[in-house]
Amino acid sequence: MPIKSLQRLHPEYRDIEILISRKVRNEGLPLVVYETKRSHKRQDELFARGSSKARGGQSPHNWGLAADRVLVPDSTFWAPKYRPKHPWDMGVDEDRTEIINPMVFEVWKQYGRLVRDAGARWGGLWKKPGQLIGWDPFHSQAHNWRKLKIRDGEWWNGVQ
Repeated sequence: MPIKSLQRLHPEYRDIEILISRKVRNEGLPLVVYETKRSHKRQDELFARGSSKARGGQSPHNWGLAADRVLVPDSTFWAPKYRPKHPWDMGVDEDRTEIINPMVFEVWKQYGRLVRDAGARWGGLWKKPGQLIGWDPFHSQAHNWRKLKIRDGEWWNGVQ
C-alpha cells in the first residue's frame, strides 16, 4: 500500500514537497500525492512488475527523499475531450514523441516547472533524444538524495 503522507518524508526534503504541493494547489493543477516513503520490500515488488527501474534501497523513495503525484481524471479541471484516460496518463504516445492529449501534456510541463522552481529534480526530464517528456513525469526527488541517504541511512532506513 503506497504511503502518501508528506510527513513521512526526510526532514530535510519535506519542506520542498510541501512547497510543491502548495504551488500545485495554487495553480489549480489536478494532481495528488500518490506515494512518498517506500519500503525496500515495496520497491522490490515494483521493480519485479517493471514499474520501477530501482530495486529496494536504490530509490530515493526508500529514504523519504522523493514523491510521486498522479492526475485526478474526474477533476472539473479537464475539458471533456481532454480528460485523462487514467491517473498515470502522460498525454503522449507510447514512444513519447507525439502529443496525443495537449491538456494532460501541459499539466505535466507545468508540474515540472513547479518542481524545478521549488529546488527538486523532476523525472520528466529523464528522456532520450526525440522524446517530448521523460519516463517519469510523476516523480520529484531531492537533488542530493544519495548524500542524505549515506549520512542518515541507518536512522532513516528503519522508518517504514
